[in-house]
Amino acid sequence: MRRLPLIALMLCLLAACGDDARIATVLNRADSLMGSRPDSALVLLDSALRTGDASDRQTARLRLRRLNAINKLDTVFTEAHVAQASELAAHFDRHSTPNERMLAHYLLGRTYADAGQAPQAIQSYLEAAECADTTSVDCDYKTLGCVFSQMAQLYHKQLLLSFEIETRKKARHFALLGKDTLNAIYDYKAIASAYILMNKKDSAEYIIKEAISQYKKYNRDQDILQTSLLLMYLYVEDPARLQEAKSLMDEFESHYEPFVKNQQLPPSKRQYYYYKGRFYDGIGKLDSAEYYYRKVSRSKMSFSQKNPMYLGLLSVFRKRHNADSIAKYSMLYCEANDSSIAIKDQHLTAQLTASYRYNTIQRLALENEKTANRFRIILAISIIFFIVLVILISYFINRYKNKQRELREEQIKKH
Repeated sequence: MRRLPLIALMLCLLAACGDDARIATVLNRADSLMGSRPDSALVLLDSALRTGDASDRQTARLRLRRLNAINKLDTVFTEAHVAQASELAAHFDRHSTPNERMLAHYLLGRTYADAGQAPQAIQSYLEAAECADTTSVDCDYKTLGCVFSQMAQLYHKQLLLSFEIETRKKARHFALLGKDTLNAIYDYKAIASAYILMNKKDSAEYIIKEAISQYKKYNRDQDILQTSLLLMYLYVEDPARLQEAKSLMDEFESHYEPFVKNQQLPPSKRQYYYYKGRFYDGIGKLDSAEYYYRKVSRSKMSFSQKNPMYLGLLSVFRKRHNADSIAKYSMLYCEANDSSIAIKDQHLTAQLTASYRYNTIQRLALENEKTANRFRIILAISIIFFIVLVILISYFINRYKNKQRELREEQIKKH
C-alpha cells in the first residue's frame, strides 16, 4: 500500500513528460512549416494551445511561434499584439535560448513598427540582434538577417540612409549565413534605393544590375522585372536614356504577372505609373504624362509616396503655364515634403540608434575592464601561489638535504 503514492507520482511525471514530448513535436513541426506554409503552422499551434495541457514554459513557446506565424502571414499588428509581444519578450528574457530571445524581441519590433512607433521598433531590433549568439552552431542566422532587414526598412523610411546601408549589408551577410539567398539578394538590391536618394546613381545602377544578374542564376523572372523598376527610375530622369526606359517598360508590361492578368497593377506597385508619366513628360506628350501621374493615386498613401505624383503633375502644369494648377500642386508637393511627425521620428530614431550604440560600447568597455581586472587578480594569485610553491619546494629540498647530511655524519661517527 505504501507504494501506491509513489506509483501515482511516477505516472504523473510520465504523463507530463509525454505532454512535453508532444508539445516539442508540435513546435518542431510548426517551425518546419513557418517559412513555406505559415497558415498551416498557425492552425497547428492554435490546436495545441486549445488543449490547455501544456506547461507554462511550453505555452509561452507555443504563443511565441503563433505570433511568428501571424507575422509570416503579413498581418498588420495591432496594439493588442504590441502588449502580447512585450509580455513574451519579458518572459523569454528570463528563461530561454538565445534564438528564442532574439525571435521574441524581433516580433516586438515588428509590432511596434506596425503601430507606427519607429524608435521603439528600432530599440527592439537592436536588442534582438544583441540576443543572438553568433558563436553558436545553431544560431538562427535567417531570423537575424530579418532583424537587420526590417531595421534597415525603418531607417529608409526615416531617410537615415547611412544607417540603412550599413544595416542592409549586415542583413545580407546574415541571410547568406542562414542560406536565405533570395533575401540576401533583396537586401543587396535595396542598397540601391538608398544610393538613389543620396544621388549616387552610378553606384545604384551597378548594384541593380548585379542583383538582376544574381536573380537570373535562380531563374527568378518576376523578381528581375520588379528590380527593373529601379532602373526605370534612373533612366526616366535622364533624357538621353528614355528609350532604354521604354524598353524596360515594354518588357515589364508584357511579362509581369499582375499586369498581364489584369492590365492593372496592385496598389503597392502603382509607383510604376510615375515612371511611365516621366517618360511621356520627357518626350513632350503631356496628356499621357498627366494620365499616368494621376494613376499613381491610391488610398492611404504615405507622404513619401505622394511626392513623385505631385512633382510630376507640377511639371506638367508648369509646361502648360497653368497658374492655378501650378499653385495647387506646389502647395501639395510642399505639404507632402513637410511632415513634422516624420522629422521628429527621424531625429528620435537617429538619437536612439546612436545612444544604443554608445551604451553598448560603454557596456562592452565595462565588461572588458571587469575581465581585465579578473585576469589581473588571477595573475596575482597565480604569482603568489607560484612563490609559495617555490618556497615550500625549497624548504622541503633543504630539509631533505639536511637529513641526508645528518645521516651521513652519524654513519661516519659509527665507523
